[in-house]
Amino acid sequence: MNRADADLVARRTVARYADAIDRKDLEAIAAIFAEDGQLRRVGVATVGRDAIAAFYGDFLPTVGHMRHFMTNTIAEPEDDLIRASSRFSYLQVVDEGVRFGWGDYADLIRPTPNFDGVFVSKEITVHHAIVVPIEVGERLLPGAFPTV
Repeated sequence: MNRADADLVARRTVARYADAIDRKDLEAIAAIFAEDGQLRRVGVATVGRDAIAAFYGDFLPTVGHMRHFMTNTIAEPEDDLIRASSRFSYLQVVDEGVRFGWGDYADLIRPTPNFDGVFVSKEITVHHAIVVPIEVGERLLPGAFPTV
């Protein structure tokens, strides 16, 4: 696979993941991981599509409305896989207001014939998050999230 195709597949795969998380669509989240895929977060690894879907099934109902913003995706073909890194930021409505957070994804993606891909492994690192009152969040990003 050439670098341009690898870049397209990586961007589409990362965007599909962020969209599925924001919509809390467990079926779409599960489908974007390989059967034996791995999800790694700060010292915890979850292995297998079903286990990853179960993790998100437990986790997503505990968080308020979320919106992810993806940027700086860099992809390199590696044999029959793609190694990609991305930056993300997110907004999350919580009881205290609006949480702004950011971090990095480190992904290993298996391309599929339609220029999508599935995660063989996905590592999520959240670097920082701050909470501001809901009124501040609404003024900074009008329309980015529903009013609570």
